[in-house]
Amino acid sequence: MATSITFQQLFQFLREEKSTNALGTIPPDFEEGVKELLLSIANKAQNEPDAQKELENAKRAALTLMQLRRQKIVLRSSVNEKSLVQGATVAEQEFYNTVKKACDEQEEKIIGITFAKKTVQIKNSKKIKMIKEVPAYKGADGNDYGPFGIGQEVELPSQEAEWMEKKGMAGTFE
Repeated sequence: MATSITFQQLFQFLREEKSTNALGTIPPDFEEGVKELLLSIANKAQNEPDAQKELENAKRAALTLMQLRRQKIVLRSSVNEKSLVQGATVAEQEFYNTVKKACDEQEEKIIGITFAKKTVQIKNSKKIKMIKEVPAYKGADGNDYGPFGIGQEVELPSQEAEWMEKKGMAGTFE
């Protein structure tokens, strides 16, 4: 049997959830308790017209509370937290695990693509050794180069390497 949740408790849980960045404390079977509360109010609303407003308010509070908690769960799963913090229900833990897995897979896909790129052999290239610090810049061919540190040995297209040597920023690689 689910933990019994009252209308007042639902709003108290919502206030607590809004007041912190951490997941607030709710009963482990919160979802079932909310279902029972909403069904109870819905049954009451069939005979009492005023209970309809109470039902709408309870639905809105429950949805807002669940949305706040989901936002916190998604944030935690996307910033690589190893596990969800205390206070999560079983359903929230499953949601966290699903989102975390999707985030991890996307990161791995991006990282894998980034580091799987093979070094491209530059045609008509020249090896040079930097004599001066050179900040990142856009070369005559439109590609980005640098930044380079003093003593760093680099291979650049011949045109870029010769320009660096001409400007006294690099010497021929030996």
